[in-house]
Amino acid sequence: MNSLTIIPTYFCQYKCPFCIHREKNIDKEPHYLSDDFVKNFLEKNGNKFDQIIISGGEPLSYPKVYFDRIVNAAKNVTDNVVINSFPTNMENYRDDVEYLLSYDFLSRSHAYDAWHNLLNFPKKFDLVMTLTPQLFSMHPNAIFKKLTLLKNLRNVELKPVLKTQFTNWRFSQDYCNRYVKAFISSKLNLQYTNVNKEKIKIMNHIPSNYENKEYTNYCLLPNERLAIETFDDLSGNFYYQDIKPADIGIIKPRYRPICDVYSEEIISSGL
Repeated sequence: MNSLTIIPTYFCQYKCPFCIHREKNIDKEPHYLSDDFVKNFLEKNGNKFDQIIISGGEPLSYPKVYFDRIVNAAKNVTDNVVINSFPTNMENYRDDVEYLLSYDFLSRSHAYDAWHNLLNFPKKFDLVMTLTPQLFSMHPNAIFKKLTLLKNLRNVELKPVLKTQFTNWRFSQDYCNRYVKAFISSKLNLQYTNVNKEKIKIMNHIPSNYENKEYTNYCLLPNERLAIETFDDLSGNFYYQDIKPADIGIIKPRYRPICDVYSEEIISSGL
C-alpha cells in the first residue's frame, strides 16, 4: 500500500520533546504549504496512493478554510483520508474522514484538553501512544483501564520514541518490548479493547496479514518537496530523502530493525 502524508507546516504550538519535526518547528507563526500546490499535485499523482494522511504540525488547529481545502483535495483522490492529530482542538472536526490520534497521558501540555476530546470523540478512532519515560512510570494495566473509558477507541499502538537531538532519554529496546508485552497481556482483562490486533494475532499463533503487508509512506513537505522517510546509520536519525513523482512505488523507505515494534523477541516469547 502506498500512503502519502501531507505535512502543510512544521509549526506546532505544543513542541513535544519526542517530535521528529521539533528541530524544524522554529517559526513563531505557521507558514502553510499552498493549498493550490496540494490540489495540483494530487490531480497529477493522487492515483498512485491508496491512503492520504494529513499531519503536521497540528491539523485540527489549522485555519478551518485551509484545512477543508486540503481535505477536499485529498477526498477527490481517495475516500481513505486520515487526520493525524493530538486532539486538543475540535473546531476542524469532520465526520467524513478517519482519525489517528495521539495521546501520552503525561508527556505533553494541554493533556487535559486532549483527554476531554478523546472521551467525547464523535466517531471511531485509532490511538498512538509514544513510549516516553513518563509513560513508563505508569503500569500498563493502569493505562489500559483509562483507555477503556474511551467509548469510540478502535485500536491502540505503542510506539517507541524516535531519537531526536532534543531527547536524551536512555532506555533500551528490550525495555520497550517488555512494556509492550505487558500491555498486550492485559487484554485478557478487557477483551473488547483492541490493542495492536495484528500483533495479538501473531502472538497467539493466529494467521495475520502483518508480514504480508507492504506499506510505503511518502511525504509532501511544507517547502513543496516530495520525499520518503529513511534511516541514517551515522546520525541514528530519520531524514527526508527527496524523490521525484516518477519514483513513487519504486523507491522504498529504509528502516532499522530496532524500530519495528513487532519484534521477533516479542513474537517468539508468546504470552
